[in-house]
Amino acid sequence: MSFVQHLIATFRQAGAGPIVLVTGHLRAQLEEHVADMDVICLHNPAYATTHMLDSARIGLVYLQSRCERVLLTPVDVPLFTVETVEKLMRCDALPAAPVYQMRKGHPLILPGEAIPFIESYEGPGGLAGALQAYGSPIHPVEVEDSGILYDADTPEEYQKLLDIAKTGFAHDPNGAKP
Repeated sequence: MSFVQHLIATFRQAGAGPIVLVTGHLRAQLEEHVADMDVICLHNPAYATTHMLDSARIGLVYLQSRCERVLLTPVDVPLFTVETVEKLMRCDALPAAPVYQMRKGHPLILPGEAIPFIESYEGPGGLAGALQAYGSPIHPVEVEDSGILYDADTPEEYQKLLDIAKTGFAHDPNGAKP
């Protein structure tokens, strides 16, 4: 199972939906890869010249009138657990982010009413900057899930993710740091 398929399965198992995937590079291959997973694929045609926030906006705007709250994560953070998603979905204070050993991770959960602000935000700092300017603090949700911290920004981190995924766990009971 690929990372994107794992993310979709995690959200689905937690009861989250609709699930929206914003594509960029290799759009056709990615859409074919998830075609049987009941996912709404949207495309950022300017992916090569825009930032991650621009892709997030595409998905958020689509979901704005469809959801009261939205879970949001980059595909390169695929190892958080179903239990983490369920705990975020039960959270009353929004926006919120999971925290493992005092370190914030993904996915985030946002209130639907924040979407218009994020959509129009033009300041610095990407999504983090938009959320800071929104003025509502990101509430920490303590989880026992180190998977919220693992991402693949470098080839070495990607290899580490693959190694962890092969063991079949996202939660590290020994508290090892990514």
